[in-house]
Amino acid sequence: MSAVPPGYKAAYCRPVSAREWTAFGAPALSPDALRQLGKPQCVEIRDGDVIILCMKVK
Repeated sequence: MSAVPPGYKAAYCRPVSAREWTAFGAPALSPDALRQLGKPQCVEIRDGDVIILCMKVK
């Protein structure tokens, strides 16, 4: 997961072709809620064929 920017942690990931997100640990928010927050609280990164949702670390 070298694509995760400093100050963020990976919360969810999924292959580009899939619909279901896989959680890393136990994020406090659902993937949809996290995506609605938008930048700078949540960034979405595409790393090859994988989409990674990252949340800002406090």
